[in-house]
Amino acid sequence: MRLRLIQALAGGRTAVTELVELEGLGTTGQIYHHLRQLGSAGWLETTGRGRYQIPPSRLVPLLVVVTGARR
Repeated sequence: MRLRLIQALAGGRTAVTELVELEGLGTTGQIYHHLRQLGSAGWLETTGRGRYQIPPSRLVPLLVVVTGARR
């Protein structure tokens, strides 16, 4: 689920309302839980109420992880 969230954020979806529309990601509460966990680990940052982004310094490491996960 967290990998799918990261992929959606890297693809341009930044608002939780946009993430909720994706199939298989669960409820709004579940999505917020995972976003908070990713934020606590430093993989995401908030840009406003209900909006998230991948910090520029984390983009390349995340792309490596996502690419490795597809194999």
